[in-house]
Amino acid sequence: MFVIDPDNPPLMAGFSPLAPPGCNIRRLMRERKMNGQQLADAVAKITGADTNRSTISRYVNNNGGFTWSNMHAVARALDVSIEQLMTPPHLLNLPPEVHRLLALPDHQRAPVLAILNQALDLAER
Repeated sequence: MFVIDPDNPPLMAGFSPLAPPGCNIRRLMRERKMNGQQLADAVAKITGADTNRSTISRYVNNNGGFTWSNMHAVARALDVSIEQLMTPPHLLNLPPEVHRLLALPDHQRAPVLAILNQALDLAER
């Protein structure tokens, strides 16, 4: 769904805390009953680098510090894929058929979406 460019961070500072990855980190921590220090310790164990609770807080609030390497470490610590960490929440629970459709190349996806839009238009009449 997205391309990983190892030379560019996935997000810059200033994104809403409601946007991924922050909202997903927060949700996953809550689901796993983890606090910021526990996640920081898990990330530090994976990376071998000192990671503290304030670093996790920056990630949760989308206040910068993102690199692909530390997002991979956070994903591993939360036992999810990087795609799950970076995908907007409203797209996470789509049926598998929709995910397959979204993964199609544009030239294959466009005709299917056109047919679906026509069907929805007819259903509204």
